[in-house]
Amino acid sequence: MKKSYVKIISFFVCMILVVCALSGCVNKSDETETTLPASKATIDEATAQPTEPQTGQLVLEKKKFSTIKHDSEIDGESLLYEFLRAINNDKYKGGSLIYINDDEVPELYIKSQSSDKSDMICYITENGLSVSSMNISDSEGFWYLEKQFKILVNDEDTDQFTESDDSESPTELHNGIRRDAKPYFFSGNELHSVYDLGRYVVDGYNYNNGEKDDGGYDYYDGEKDIPVLDVFEAVKGYFDVDKAKTPEVVPISDLVEQVKGKRKNPDMKAGEYNGDIYSLVSTYKEVSTSIEYYDEPKTLSYRIPQINLDGEDIKTINQEILDKFLDDANHIEADDNERTRFITVDYMVYGKNGVLSLVIDGKGYGGTDSLDDRLIYTIDISAEKRISNVCLFNSYGVDCQKVAVAFDKQIKADYDAIKNDPDNWINNPESGFDESIYDSLYNNTMERFSPVGDYNKMFFDDDENLNILYLYKWVAGSEYYEKTMILTMEDII
Repeated sequence: MKKSYVKIISFFVCMILVVCALSGCVNKSDETETTLPASKATIDEATAQPTEPQTGQLVLEKKKFSTIKHDSEIDGESLLYEFLRAINNDKYKGGSLIYINDDEVPELYIKSQSSDKSDMICYITENGLSVSSMNISDSEGFWYLEKQFKILVNDEDTDQFTESDDSESPTELHNGIRRDAKPYFFSGNELHSVYDLGRYVVDGYNYNNGEKDDGGYDYYDGEKDIPVLDVFEAVKGYFDVDKAKTPEVVPISDLVEQVKGKRKNPDMKAGEYNGDIYSLVSTYKEVSTSIEYYDEPKTLSYRIPQINLDGEDIKTINQEILDKFLDDANHIEADDNERTRFITVDYMVYGKNGVLSLVIDGKGYGGTDSLDDRLIYTIDISAEKRISNVCLFNSYGVDCQKVAVAFDKQIKADYDAIKNDPDNWINNPESGFDESIYDSLYNNTMERFSPVGDYNKMFFDDDENLNILYLYKWVAGSEYYEKTMILTMEDII
């Protein structure tokens, strides 16, 4: 019995020592900036993990970030210049050139003018210009730490509602004004959401049947009121609020002039090439077989290309193609009945003015002619490197701004055609949509497009038509569909 008492006492002594040790670790603020003890969350540079809405403070680990170095061939200022020239000035209040990364190329903050447009953060990556859309609050919406890789964003204020399920006495319960606070950081020159503070109430009142309710009832989780969260207090262990800055917004036209003189090589073109374009790409593997898919005969067919040039960019592209398609081709060749990602994979080669364009199309099992995947690679043949859209346009004598105008015009026409089609299901009164849906669809599609964006890959075909890969917004199925728009040379010169 005595031994049992000794074991029990020893156990509790050990537990007390462990708790004391942990408390001591938390208080070493000079080592890890973890001065806020309420949450267990830490920042992982590769995968940020959201947690439940916070009502207290956060513990966030200090991270070190390496200096960003851009490829010397990427003219970041030229990309920002063409981006600014291409956006619709009427839709934006203006913007600001700011320095978030520790490099010589500025980032661009764009503030929306209207509720149907999002704010934007634009930054240069190793692949070109990248754009992140955000609905940023007009009040205390955006802060950044200059050259420290960090920003803090508050989403636009929204009313938080819940509705009663009691059909006999329908009740609309108002929980106050909601914001979503999100710190972000740059790692590998990509923007990541560090931590989602989740919902918090700016104005913490409740309404019951339209009347203010001060009784302390919380209609959000049925247990307690949602407290107002002091965002700066919640993130101070990670985000140095005393050094935070807000952008000074100036008109878009002023930004264009600011960037114009900083461009390094605005007239960059592909070098001359007079050889056979088609000899620069060869078939690495070609396989096919016949199968039955849901009692329907299908032909699996893969033709996988490789680019016959040297250079690090070319090696990366060739490996990317093999990584994506070779396993499926091997399964077809081995006739092992393994389900492939696509029914067919094939490629096309285009080129002129020193530019090689390799386009790879994958079609899935849906039975339609629509693409499930399209890869576009545009290469400066003489330099054996990928080129930006700016370089592509310069090589073909095309103005970025005119591409943006022509794209905008075509997207409007596409949605207008649906709007004026009485047989389209979305125009049925029972669909639940009114005409305002078309403005929303148009704005969402345009927000995802830039003639110089790193996502919007483009190429000129043999007829010198410009083919643009873009994301099309619709109300059914996937949130966005990948589509290709074709603009003639007459549309863009």
